[in-house]
Amino acid sequence: MAAQNHHLETLFKQTLEQGDSASFEALFKNQYTQLCSFATRYLHSPEAAEEAVSEVFYKIWKNRAQINIKTSAKYYLYASVRNMAIDIQRQSKKQQHNSDDCLYDQAHPGPDAYDTLIGRETQQKIDSAILRLPPQCRTVFQLSRHEGLKYQEIAKRLGISIKTVETQMTRALKQLRVEML
Repeated sequence: MAAQNHHLETLFKQTLEQGDSASFEALFKNQYTQLCSFATRYLHSPEAAEEAVSEVFYKIWKNRAQINIKTSAKYYLYASVRNMAIDIQRQSKKQQHNSDDCLYDQAHPGPDAYDTLIGRETQQKIDSAILRLPPQCRTVFQLSRHEGLKYQEIAKRLGISIKTVETQMTRALKQLRVEML
């Protein structure tokens, strides 16, 4: 197991630091199936899971020069896939909600349509602000606000301290407040 983790770390490092496409391909082949299984837990669809994992690997390759991880490669990959799956879930719910709103607005025109538009624009601003949060900050915020987890549950799930969860939530709320003003 330790040798496998070391191999994973080496592949990830060579991909990021040297832009080695052979290491990236080996990393992809080594982790793809496991990450798809992991993403399926969130998305309940093998196709959506594959989309999420593929998008994560695309972003890693595209942004490899800017990525500076402070955790293990395995944690980074799984956290990235989890965040992507959560984003896909949110987008899917948002699209469904927006199409439902459009049908309702067409069937019930009137003063409520303006309020719905303002509410939708506000929600889009909030969603956009959440997407701009740093990855760990965004994950902690989403687990707290969208999944309703307590700080202790978040700390356990992410393998971080409760104090780190509190700090990340404080940062998230502060940044969201600033962006919404």
